[in-house]
Amino acid sequence: MTPTQYIKLRKQLGLSNYALAPILGVSLRQAQRYEAGEAPIPLPVAKLLTIIERYKIPTLLVWPADHKRKRPHFNHKDGVE
Repeated sequence: MTPTQYIKLRKQLGLSNYALAPILGVSLRQAQRYEAGEAPIPLPVAKLLTIIERYKIPTLLVWPADHKRKRPHFNHKDGVE
């Protein structure tokens, strides 16, 4: 998946990088790196985005509506706290 394809899918889903990052299980900065082309987009991330878009899976099923208040803190050392 290219950064352009990533951006297109993210926009089709109507999500910001802030909202999409926890769905993908990455930090906000990592999601920004994917979009900027600073980091390769891993195959599992590309597949998850494609599945969500292709099968029109509501992102609320993947992440709760109040995600902004309950966004997990990512500790680079141990994963999600």
